Amino acid sequence: MGMCESIEREARNSPFTRDRAGRILAKTIYRELRLNGFDHKQIVSIAGNLISQVTEDIRPVRSADEIDDVTEASLQAAAR
Repeated sequence: MGMCESIEREARNSPFTRDRAGRILAKTIYRELRLNGFDHKQIVSIAGNLISQVTEDIRPVRSADEIDDVTEASLQAAAR
């Protein structure tokens, strides 16, 4: 059984074990990155990219009209 399967099985049990599984996964990923030559700056960049992905996923989807309104307002502000 692989590491991910073990963590997934644990994560189904309760919120406490999900938190624990998340910490274990984070520590494992960190160790693997370090063993594969990533330095601290690169690991922080990876963490930032992961946070960006989560932020993008939870951000409400804007309609095309809303995007056009925001773009138009930005252009008008820049023209002043």
